[in-house]
Amino acid sequence: MFDQQQRNIYSYHNGERTVCADPLELRRFLRLAAGQDPGKLAQHAAPLYGGVDLSAEAYQLAQAAEERLVDAVRKAFGLVAFDPATGTGATYSDALQTWNDFCAWLEKKNQTTV
Repeated sequence: MFDQQQRNIYSYHNGERTVCADPLELRRFLRLAAGQDPGKLAQHAAPLYGGVDLSAEAYQLAQAAEERLVDAVRKAFGLVAFDPATGTGATYSDALQTWNDFCAWLEKKNQTTV
């Protein structure tokens, strides 16, 4: 089989504890939860962070894409819902960071396997 170094196991914090997952399954779950390529949602949300003044319509479209992405990440990664009474769970920004971390991890893995 594969030794621990060769195994592609992804670990992340779900808002409660660190968990491990198969990255191929995560990619599949993300696509199913998003109903499309989650990367496309991220591209549509990108203008929110470009430092550009957006029209109201452009802002709404970008915000809607980001919300769909965050919802898909929460579902696919099984993030624990944020509880304002206790301060536990994954916040909206935690979900965005989970997405960014996963993308960076995949890119790093792709660079080391080429």
